Amino acid sequence: MLQRVTGRISAAFSNLVNLMGGPLNVGLMATAGIVFYLYSQFKEAEERKKSFYAALQKGGLFLSTTTVELNLLADRLGGIAEAYKAVTSAASAEFTGKLL
Repeated sequence: MLQRVTGRISAAFSNLVNLMGGPLNVGLMATAGIVFYLYSQFKEAEERKKSFYAALQKGGLFLSTTTVELNLLADRLGGIAEAYKAVTSAASAEFTGKLL
């Protein structure tokens, strides 16, 4: 009984792979999907970085703030992701300088 079920599953999987053009095409499609995913994540991170720096510049904090101070700010705000959200929302609410 178990052998029959696993045989049918194996045959279905084999038919599915053949339907998609064989193992080489399945591998190429998987690779293309991974590359697209990584590229989109990279672009999203770039956009977040640009908006983070824009928020810092808008608040007047960029010119007088060191990397150490930015790291401390990020730690106090709960990490990079939370710092990004907090600084972006504060700058869009037009907090500037020391208020930011």
